[in-house]
Amino acid sequence: MTIAKRDGARQRGAMTSMRIFRGLALAALLAGAAAAPPALAAHANKAGAKSDDKAGGPGDLLAIAKAFVADKNCAVAAPTLQELTTAADFDRLESADRSLAWQMLGYCLRGAEAYDAFKHATAESDVAPYAWRMRFWYAVDAKDAADALVALKGAAEVADTGVDVNDAPLRALLKQLAADGDDARRGEVFKLLDAHGWTPKDSGFEADGLWGDDVLLLLARGETAEARRIGGRIIHPEGVIRVRLDKRFLTLMEGDGAKAFDPVKAAEAKLAVQRKQATDKPEDPDRVAAAAGTLRLLGQPREGLALIDAWIAGHRADADDEAAPDRNWILDERAETLSALGRYDDTTAAGREAAAQKEGGQLNVSQTINLAERLEEQGQPQAALDVLAVFKEGGPRASAYGMMWVWTERACALGQLGKTPATSPDLAAALAYTAQHLDSNPPARAETLLCVGDLDGAAAAYIARLKDPDQRADALMALSTWKRPPQPAFLAEIYARLDKVRARADVKAAVAAVGRTEAIPLAGGLVTF
Repeated sequence: MTIAKRDGARQRGAMTSMRIFRGLALAALLAGAAAAPPALAAHANKAGAKSDDKAGGPGDLLAIAKAFVADKNCAVAAPTLQELTTAADFDRLESADRSLAWQMLGYCLRGAEAYDAFKHATAESDVAPYAWRMRFWYAVDAKDAADALVALKGAAEVADTGVDVNDAPLRALLKQLAADGDDARRGEVFKLLDAHGWTPKDSGFEADGLWGDDVLLLLARGETAEARRIGGRIIHPEGVIRVRLDKRFLTLMEGDGAKAFDPVKAAEAKLAVQRKQATDKPEDPDRVAAAAGTLRLLGQPREGLALIDAWIAGHRADADDEAAPDRNWILDERAETLSALGRYDDTTAAGREAAAQKEGGQLNVSQTINLAERLEEQGQPQAALDVLAVFKEGGPRASAYGMMWVWTERACALGQLGKTPATSPDLAAALAYTAQHLDSNPPARAETLLCVGDLDGAAAAYIARLKDPDQRADALMALSTWKRPPQPAFLAEIYARLDKVRARADVKAAVAAVGRTEAIPLAGGLVTF
């Protein structure tokens, strides 16, 4: 189990596409089933109905609408706002009030109508950041790249600091522009984010990949000095290692450049930030788990375990503890840390406790998959299959990314039991599934092939990933060697098979064509297979 697999299971399920993200987050925000967002409420207080106190006038309608939005009653607020915004005397309101009316209408509407409302809201001279943020969100969802850039600029202009947009639509926009080959607009986005000191809102999203893409774009344009400056924004261990390995970043490594991309120093710097974050918000288990994970990466699992156990000791696992529902990931990190210490029985016990934590009253999918993996790694394949039985047809499902791990762990368990595709329909199904859904999770497919001993297939999978610019860095990291903590027997066998794949002439040639591999001075954990 690695940091990349663990975090991927958590992050990719929530960030796979704008449509999924909008269905989970935006619908909840706009459906009228939630209170007005704080940013909108604050602006509402600032923009009181000051310009018309005449009964029945626009000021009255605005006040009525504000009351109903605050009461989560969009069924009444929406028609009131529609009446207000189409009234002949709507222009008698001050600009901030007119913008607020449109924002509240957008909050209560859906789709194109909401998008149109936020365009009206941002046309006013006095606009809250919320209006630009939502216009950007809708523009990205509508695949209107030109308007998304307009909204991004607007959000930058009105924000106190940075660029006030959500990370998921920003990533979606950059992905869309890259797919469209629109490097001009992509460059505009990067330049805007850089100029306004953008940082991610989501603590689980690191910006190194974004800045790395900017560097590659600048290098392709021959803007070497600017590429070096932006390269200085790549600061986390994974981003630093990508620069070291991928030939496309070779310019950054010239001269003394390699010294700036030191994986150990990057991990130590990241740990310092994580320790501060955990101190600033000690009740947050994810912050403690993140610091423990980096300690494990640095080869200090005992220190990480002490952090985790101190947090657990201070937070009871009951309904009276506000942090109780968020215990699953810190318990998962505890299991991983115990494994790095070679305490496998304790690893299993911690994994079972993590998997027992419900998510929204439902099955804890990520930790259930992780528990199965730990069991099969420790030579308990039947126990792993028993855990995975919950994902049989008609049962709970994970994201596309997560389901690839479900089928991978099945294949690994069945392989341990001596099954072959010819003798086991379940193993044949697992191999077929991971082949058919390869794009959802290429590392899972590689692990599947290693588990069943198909080294030719694994080599071909790595070579294909090395040829793909989007997958190249992950493949180079997977094919590099890392310091290995204690490993249970079957996991050690899988890594022995990976060593054979690394040594193949065809794989070495594919690596040399696009970059290099290294002996990374960190204790694994950043890559899967």
